[in-house]
Formats: sequence, structure tokens, C-alpha cells
Amino acid sequence: MNDAPISVKPRAVIRNHEGLVVLSGIKRLDVNSSLEIAKVHAVLFGIHLAIKAGILPICLETDAANVVKLVTSRGTSPNSEIAFILDEIWDCMQSNNLHANFSYVPRLANMVAHSLTKLARSFKGSTFDFVRRF
Repeated sequence: MNDAPISVKPRAVIRNHEGLVVLSGIKRLDVNSSLEIAKVHAVLFGIHLAIKAGILPICLETDAANVVKLVTSRGTSPNSEIAFILDEIWDCMQSNNLHANFSYVPRLANMVAHSLTKLARSFKGSTFDFVRRF
């Protein structure tokens, strides 16, 4: 996993049970971090977005297999920032009685999320939230 600092912009695309996009979101965090930390932030952001919109239960897909393993196994990370975010994910799921399926999907197999990622790179400012219902 690449540990070079990057600007963290968690993105989420939420689909219904038929696979249709019903909600998308981008949130810019004013921090520089590693790609793995960005992916864990994206999982937390997606969970928050789904809960806020009342779109439950959820199936969460990410192109980071290691993040799926950490979240589903309640694994530990030597990185304290990742461990803190993982705790937030588990606490959020428990406090909302949320059961979710997490799975790895290669980036090229999910072009909607990949396109949203490209769009997020163009946003400026210290904080930006975008939510759109389709």
C-alpha cells in the first residue's frame, strides 16, 4: 500500500437493491494522509451517509481488500489513526444496530465510484460536502 501523503477526500456512492445510484457524496478533510487511511475514512463516510439518508441495510464495496479485511475481522492496525477510525466504524455500526456486508470490488469494476473519485479531485476549499439524490 502506498504511504505517500495525499489529500483525503472520502467519497461514497449509494445504490439501492436494484443497483441504481440513489445518493452520492464527497467530503473533503483538511488533512494529508496515506491512501490506506483515506480508504478507511471513505468506509466511515459511506456508513454515515447511508445512516443519515436512512438507506439501510447496506452492502459496502471498496477497492481496498486490506480495508475490507480490517473492518470485517475487527483487526488491529499498527497505525494509530487507522485504529481510531476503525473504532469509529464499529461504534457507529453498534450504536445504530447496523449490519453491513463489506466486500472488495476492483476499481475498474465500479466505474461510477471511480468517476466520482476523479470529480472529487477538482474541489477546492478546506471543507466540502456534496450530497445528491438521484
